[in-house]
Amino acid sequence: MKKILYISVDGLLDPLGSSQILPYIKGSSRSDLVFFICTIENIKNSNKINKVKKIIEKNKNLHWEYYLFAKKSGKINRLKELILLYTLTFKTFLFEKINIIHSRSYLPMFLCIFLKLFSKAKIIFDTRGSWFDERIEGGMLKQRGFDFLIYKFLKKIEFLFFKSSDHIIFLTNNGYKKINKSFISGKKISIIPCAADFNLFKIIDTNKKKQIAQSLGIKDKLIITYSGSLGSWYNFDQIKNFYTNFLLKFPNTTLIILSQSDIQKEFVNLSNSIKSKIIFISAKREIIPDIIGISDFTLCFIKNSPSKIFSSPTKVGESLGCGVPVIYNKGIGDLDEDMKNMKVGYELSQSDFMDEHNIKNIVLSDKSKLQIRENSINKYGLENAVKKFVEIYKSI
Repeated sequence: MKKILYISVDGLLDPLGSSQILPYIKGSSRSDLVFFICTIENIKNSNKINKVKKIIEKNKNLHWEYYLFAKKSGKINRLKELILLYTLTFKTFLFEKINIIHSRSYLPMFLCIFLKLFSKAKIIFDTRGSWFDERIEGGMLKQRGFDFLIYKFLKKIEFLFFKSSDHIIFLTNNGYKKINKSFISGKKISIIPCAADFNLFKIIDTNKKKQIAQSLGIKDKLIITYSGSLGSWYNFDQIKNFYTNFLLKFPNTTLIILSQSDIQKEFVNLSNSIKSKIIFISAKREIIPDIIGISDFTLCFIKNSPSKIFSSPTKVGESLGCGVPVIYNKGIGDLDEDMKNMKVGYELSQSDFMDEHNIKNIVLSDKSKLQIRENSINKYGLENAVKKFVEIYKSI
């Protein structure tokens, strides 16, 4: 029975952890694989610990080690977080005979390279995007001075991350195509996008849709939903511009924003008539399937930058599982190809927001919810994603 050390900066108590870490590990553990999960948990999520512990304790193949930490922005705080994560991971590594080290994203890879020097453990580098480039393009690191020196240093080390890995996972085909081929020469590669549990995200019948809409006080004919964080890559201005123009043609439309981000300051510049048609809901995972399920469309607008072709937004699979088409902008991962080939979404640029003809065509086009779900389940369904991970763990 293989023992896998799974290292993640993102915690199991975070929304991302509950949707993109625990379901994958839980599903993979059914195939006689033992996981030792090491995470740093945000202390503000401590009220969720018992719920996750119960899930872990019910499964003899899952073991969870974590530190509670007050996560804040800033380089010093990030460094403290990494020291805690590395200490926790190193302790687990010493006391367990680990066969595979699974690094979720870039930051755990520094330690993985060190651990490989003293063991025969295999390394899976689960890239989850192009993290170093995202720091610069997203404004977390400045393109000058000390910040830029840090970036240049990290890009030099990136080569070692790929060369030290025994298996590399990319979220998108387009990201894989862009990576420097000398980095991955002779390496085993898999493409696994962010998936959704299609047993959780499913089509809602008309009666239930009416009940949920009524409970939220929605009387409008159309419902558009944005689910996820705001700020940095996810710009509220794009959502606002789209919705403002959409209302000109279809005033009977409600916008629901499912997020834990603080967007009150974004509301300042909105007219009262638009504010009254927006519903803000703090995104608890339990309610997300119902809210997406009652929607006619969901939005996926991300700032366009080179590193975003490595990205696979979680919200896409969740929407498609509910049979709800996605309105998105160009240049995000594999979406351009997937949406067109699967016939499950609509591409709109900023200039298209002003085009009444484009907006009208989207509303009048009648995509079957069942067809959307069936067309996307192979690529975006959790079950197939878990199968791919199990194949990697067993073959490495």
